[in-house]
Amino acid sequence: MELSSLHSVHKALFSGTSVFLYSGSFHDEHTAQLISMGEQFVNQAKGDRALRNKVGFLMVESYQNIIRHRTRLSEELDRNAGRSMFLIRQQDLSFEVVAVNAVPDHEAGPLSKLLENVNQLDPEQLKRMFLNGLQNDSSSKRGGAGLGLIEMARRSGHDLVHQMVNVGADHQRFAMRVFIGNDDLPRFSDGDIDELHEFVVAEDILLLCKGRCTEELRRTVVEMISKDLDEGAQRPITWTKCYLSATELMSAVGKKDAGSLFLIGRSDRGHSVVFGIDMDPADAIELESTIDMLNGLNEAQLQERYDTAVPGQQQDGETRSVVLLDLARRKVAPMQLRRIPNGDSEFVVVEVIV
Repeated sequence: MELSSLHSVHKALFSGTSVFLYSGSFHDEHTAQLISMGEQFVNQAKGDRALRNKVGFLMVESYQNIIRHRTRLSEELDRNAGRSMFLIRQQDLSFEVVAVNAVPDHEAGPLSKLLENVNQLDPEQLKRMFLNGLQNDSSSKRGGAGLGLIEMARRSGHDLVHQMVNVGADHQRFAMRVFIGNDDLPRFSDGDIDELHEFVVAEDILLLCKGRCTEELRRTVVEMISKDLDEGAQRPITWTKCYLSATELMSAVGKKDAGSLFLIGRSDRGHSVVFGIDMDPADAIELESTIDMLNGLNEAQLQERYDTAVPGQQQDGETRSVVLLDLARRKVAPMQLRRIPNGDSEFVVVEVIV
């Protein structure tokens, strides 16, 4: 992964206090974790129960739409232009949920027409349309005359913005953006979505988290990682250990209240674990020196040092060495580090191939 460009992408596309992006294997089992994550985002922003319910519904409905309505594609198309993606961004009490999946050409037109009709209605008309849909009890592939979409529009209070992009093989890439809140969070444009999707495809990203990592959020992400993140790879223990070590390290070396970045992506040598955080320049230099030293040790030497460290019994100042050893002993290639000037700090990005 090109670490030097990651900070620019991080600033340009992942604005917001908290961001969660998912483009791995889509399972129903993730639904509970998404509800929990939405609640945590709202709680961090000191939102009320009504907002928690709205955000939770919009997240789950958007994610379920991907599961219910995406079509079977060739592996080449599924990992590239037709790739599915889910994202939530939060800034204060504003949220944006993005869902991307491929749909057949013959569904794209009716779906766009339905969304255009929904966006033209006021709250009372949306309510009547929803009730009529319930009474008609129709059962189309789009879920009873788009009842889910109607309810999303009602709860968000904003238009359901969408775009269609031709990806070939008689399919369109459908991207829908749902917004709730005020203008604290600049909304994505169609161009932003295209650029973001290209970034996810180019780096083969499975999961990305950005923001302040609370203990509750860590547990939620671990639950998602422990499922089949990358279908067939069966590496939940490795991913979980890397995530916990990376977040522990960032907590130990990062500046106070600094938001962190963590992602897992595929690599031609395995999986790429990348994490970044703002650091004091002196601490960044020390971390770089430690990583250079660890890269010079062989597998047996790393394991011996790790076994000697007795994980879990360190003082705060020793946490950095232990979690770095845990990451280093799992690597299949030298760890990479980039220091990027960021005001009076440095945004430090580390990549570990496992």
